[in-house]
Amino acid sequence: MAKLRDSNGRIVIDEAEAEADAKKIELARAKLEEARSFLDRAKLDSNRMHGDTLTALEEVYSKLSKDFNTWEERCTLTAKYIRAVVNKYQRIDREYAQKIANRGHSSGGRNG
Repeated sequence: MAKLRDSNGRIVIDEAEAEADAKKIELARAKLEEARSFLDRAKLDSNRMHGDTLTALEEVYSKLSKDFNTWEERCTLTAKYIRAVVNKYQRIDREYAQKIANRGHSSGGRNG
């Protein structure tokens, strides 16, 4: 997400770029799901193995499975967070615009 600043030096969120970032994160999560599926298929194939090789593979599978869970969860939370931040500031902008509009209506027609 590009960091743009307004004339007051405040960071401005580009909604389209934020959504593009969220979609990239969701695509990464989908790739993780594909990798997990591959790992699961490999585990099923390991049923034909025995001994130390099987034990080593099961240990690696267990660690990778936990890692996939963590990465997938982080991707989901990050995409949700990006969208929540954008939604929050869209709401704040709408409320601020409404306040400005209300001030214009309340002071504009009565004195003239």
